Amino acid sequence: MFSWLSFLFAVGLYIKEAWQTKKCPSLKIGPDASVWAFWVAMILGALFTEGLQFSEKTYIIGEGRWVLLLYSTVFLLSQVSWNQERMVKVFGSLLLLVALTALGQTFTGVNPFTDIKMIEVQSGGVSFFRAPGMYDNTMTYSYSIAQWFCFLFAILVTSPIKNQRLRAFVWVVSGVLGISLLLTFTRGVWVSLFGALVVMAFLAKKKLAYTIIAVTLVVVPTLIATVPAFHTKIVGAVDKSNLDRVKLWRANWLMFTENPVLGVGHRRNEKVVKEYYEKLDITDGIVGHAHNTYLQILSGMGLAGFIAYIGMSLSFLLVAWRLWLSSKHDVGWVRTIAIGAIGAQISLHLGGLTESNFIDGEVNHTFIFGVAMVLALAKTPLKQKTWGSDHIG
Repeated sequence: MFSWLSFLFAVGLYIKEAWQTKKCPSLKIGPDASVWAFWVAMILGALFTEGLQFSEKTYIIGEGRWVLLLYSTVFLLSQVSWNQERMVKVFGSLLLLVALTALGQTFTGVNPFTDIKMIEVQSGGVSFFRAPGMYDNTMTYSYSIAQWFCFLFAILVTSPIKNQRLRAFVWVVSGVLGISLLLTFTRGVWVSLFGALVVMAFLAKKKLAYTIIAVTLVVVPTLIATVPAFHTKIVGAVDKSNLDRVKLWRANWLMFTENPVLGVGHRRNEKVVKEYYEKLDITDGIVGHAHNTYLQILSGMGLAGFIAYIGMSLSFLLVAWRLWLSSKHDVGWVRTIAIGAIGAQISLHLGGLTESNFIDGEVNHTFIFGVAMVLALAKTPLKQKTWGSDHIG
C-alpha cells in the first residue's frame, strides 16, 4: 500500500514539474532496455501460451507492474530532498520494531498479524518458531530484512554518521536484526548474507572481511556443537525440505526444456508442476514455486525472460559498482548507498539459488527501493549531489 501511495505521489510530482517547466521530465533510469525486455517477455508469455484464460493473462501481465514502481521511485528520489539522519532514525526505528516483533514470535509462537501457523523448531527440549515478523512468512521476512541489514552494515563500514548516539543506535538495530535473522533458521539467508557482507567488507575494509570470515569459522562450529537446531540445519543438510527442492528443480527444468523460448507462463509453473511430476515419475513432490529464482524464470518465462533478468540484474549491479568507484574520495552518503546496494543485490541473488525470492512482492519492493536509490544518484552528476551534506536530493 505504501509503495503505491508513493507511486501516486510521484505521478503528482511529475505532472506538477511538467506543468511548471512546460516540458516532460526525463524518466530514463539507465538500464531501461533490460527492464522493459523483462516485462515484454512476461507479456509475450501471457499472450502466446496456449490454454490461458483471460484472467490468467491479465494476472501475468500485471505481475510486471513493479517496473512502474521502479520508475516512479527513481523519479521521486531524484526530486525530493531527504534529511539522512532523520531517515536513519525513522527506518531504523521501524526495522527495530519489526525485528523485536520477530524475536517475540520466535520465543512465544504468538503471531498477532495472521492466523498462519508458524513452523516449530525443537532444540534440546526447547521450542523455537520460525518468525515471519510483520510479513506472511519467514522467507519473506528473511530476504527483505537481509537487504536492509546490508544498508545498515554499509553505514557502519563507511561511517557517514558523526553523531555518536545515532551511530550507537545503528549498532543496536543491526545487532537485533542480525539475531532475528539467525533465529529464522533459514540457511539460504545465512549463506547469502554472509557472502554479501564479505564482499562489502572487502570493498570497504579488507581486514574487516578477514575478521568476518574468522569469526564465522569460530561461531558456526560452536553453534553446531552446542545448539541442536543449528546442528540439524547445517550438518543435516539432506533433509526433507532439500529433497523437495530437488524434485521441484527437476520438474521446473523439464518445463523449460519443453518450453525453451517463453516458458509455461510467468508463475504458472506452480499450477502445472503436478503434470511434470507425472512425467518424471515423482509421486510425492510438493506443489509450489521453483524455490530457485533462476529456474523459476526459466520455466515460467523461458530464455527470453531469463536473458532479460540476468541483463537487468547485472545492469543494476554495474550502476551500483560505478557509483561506488566514482565516490572513492567521498565521505558522505553516496558511498554508503552504493556499497549498501551492492550488498543487498548480492544477498538477493545468492539467496535466489534456493528460494524464488524475486517474485515475492515484499522482497521485490525492498529490492526496488535499494536499486532506485543508486539509479537516482547515478542520474545526477556527482558535483551536484547533496547526499553527503544535510539532505538527500
